[in-house]
This record gives sequence, structure tokens and C-alpha cells, in this order.
Amino acid sequence: MSALREFGHPATYPKVLSLLRLKPGSRILDVGAGSGYFSRELARAGYAVHATDAPHGLVQFGAEGVPFSPCDLNGPGDLPFEPESFDALVCIEVVEHLENHYNLVRKCHKVLVPGGLFVITTPNILNLASRLKFLLAGFYPLFGYQYEICDAGGYFRPQNHISPCSYWQLRHSLHTNGFRIVCVATEKLRRSSLFLAPLIPLIWWRTWSDALKEDGKSGVGQRACKKELAEHMLSSAVLFGKSLIICTEKVSTP
Repeated sequence: MSALREFGHPATYPKVLSLLRLKPGSRILDVGAGSGYFSRELARAGYAVHATDAPHGLVQFGAEGVPFSPCDLNGPGDLPFEPESFDALVCIEVVEHLENHYNLVRKCHKVLVPGGLFVITTPNILNLASRLKFLLAGFYPLFGYQYEICDAGGYFRPQNHISPCSYWQLRHSLHTNGFRIVCVATEKLRRSSLFLAPLIPLIWWRTWSDALKEDGKSGVGQRACKKELAEHMLSSAVLFGKSLIICTEKVSTP
């Protein structure tokens, strides 16, 4: 099983692994595990790994020795695990395939222990090159024309990325469902975004103008929230990163 397929950028996996920093034997759930490539890497790192994904996905799970439980991540039900069963969850390049990432976040919150880590990655649609492509073409990189196949019932099912999620969209779904962001990172800087760096002063001005604007609703807590949001939006990970990697901690019941 050495040829398990990677679905993320090769540099994404070691970056996510470095963010976990848990003691050996910690229980980790790989959500949307695909072929099981990262499940296998987590197991090799000494973690107690379980994996879940759609029962009839595009690839077959093949990580030997890693328990696998099928689950429709788009469905209304919970993940097939007891509450607070895991010390950490990883969700690599999954949310862009789902109809509702808020639903996924709520599912994940239930099975994570208080203080547990939830690391989620997705294509970064807010890097400068991605913003420029959206301006010119009307869609983001990796979210272009949707190729569809017709199943036996005559329904067309999209096979590509269908749900672009920005940093602030993911932040809202996480913060309103019992998580708090620990850090925002990326695995690689896009060269095409770096070429657009001369735009940074204008972006910096526009971002902070919005963040510091008083709207009559901004108390002390809200101002701190807007400040952190602006700092993250202006980080090199968001402005130049290929993938968006968000590490969060479970802090409360939503």
C-alpha cells in the first residue's frame, strides 16, 4: 500500500503534522480521508488513527491497519463515533467538495474532546493571484467549469470543487460553533501572488479601514475580533499561500 494517492499538495501533510504536536498514542480522526495517505502518515508518527469518508467515494481507502468508518459528510447525521472520542481531527482538502461546511464543523465539534485540535485545509481563494483570476475570469483557481456525470437516475453530480471557502467564511463557521483559531498557516507561497506584492499597501489600507471603522455595534470584544481578523487577512499565509491551513481548538459548546 505504498502507492496511496495524495490529494493535497505534498507539502501540506508535513505542515499539518507539525501543527498537531500531540503525545504518541493520541487519538486522531482523519475526516475525509480519501485513499488514506495521511492516515497512514499519522499512524507512522505514533498516533492512534481512525478514518472516515463517504462510503462510495471516488477512491478506495487503503491504509492498512487504520480503522475506517464510512460516513456521508454531506448528510444530516452525526459522525459515527461517540461524543468526545478524539484528541484531534484533521480535515485535508475536504470542505471544497461539500455542500455545507458549517454542517461539517458541527459534526466535528461533537466528537472532539474539550481543548482538542481541529486542523482544516482548503485551497486559498484569497491569495493575490486567486483574487486577480476571479476579477478577470469570474471564478477562482481550482473552482472552474464544473464537469458533471449523469448517474443511473438521470441526476447530474458535480465531480470537482464546488464550495470555495475563504478565510473569513471558515473563521465564522468555526467561531460560531465552539472553536477558536490557534494559527493560520500555509504550506507554500504562490510565486504568481508574490508578483502582485506591490498592491500590498493599498490592500493594507483598505483592510484596516474596514477593521477600524466604528459602526455603533463594536464593543471591546468585537474590536479585538476585527483586529485579529484584519491581521490574519494581511498575513503572508492568506495573501500569498497556495493552501489555507487553519489550526483551531475546541473551547466551548456552540
